Amino acid sequence: MFHMTDFVSSQQGWEDWKGPDHSERRAVLIAALVSCIKNATNKGFAHTMRVSHYDECDQEYMLSEKYGNPYVVLGLGCLGALDVWANKRKISKRNIVCLFEDGDEGQGTLIKIAREEGFNAIPQSKKDVRAFDACDLAAWKARAMIDDAYERLLHFKDPQAGDRIMNTLDQLEDLIKDSRNVAQLTARGLTVRGKSFVNE
Repeated sequence: MFHMTDFVSSQQGWEDWKGPDHSERRAVLIAALVSCIKNATNKGFAHTMRVSHYDECDQEYMLSEKYGNPYVVLGLGCLGALDVWANKRKISKRNIVCLFEDGDEGQGTLIKIAREEGFNAIPQSKKDVRAFDACDLAAWKARAMIDDAYERLLHFKDPQAGDRIMNTLDQLEDLIKDSRNVAQLTARGLTVRGKSFVNE
């Protein structure tokens, strides 16, 4: 199994990849994995949100009472994007198997709502499905972009951070293959194609 958390923290077999001397090696591997996923994937969807934004919406719309946590909201967002994609191609969502990795808090709620909405939603162990490795990498890239650009505002502190953020964005586009979703991720404070960064 490939866990991005283990990879970036140089644990669970990645100890020899640790440190600045191996940064190029790590970058080459991630680029190769992104390329592999791009070539083997028909379509992908990614959604992310800042916890502070969820908390603000939760106070007004009581999201926690209905959905429990951000995982469920984001999962439903991805399913909504999948539904739009399937409808455009006249594919029944009941014919698409939607696997959800075991262990995430809120998984039961997400699967219950997904099934009520007509999705063929199934819980599955990560050790049995290599596609979860690709999802893990895409989710890590989405979260890293949001953390670096919005939370840490790295592009204001380090001139080269902007290039790293754009590289993450380019890889994310390759992983999810839907530039409209990427535009949604970057709509607050970042101009994607112009490569400019704006702090709201």
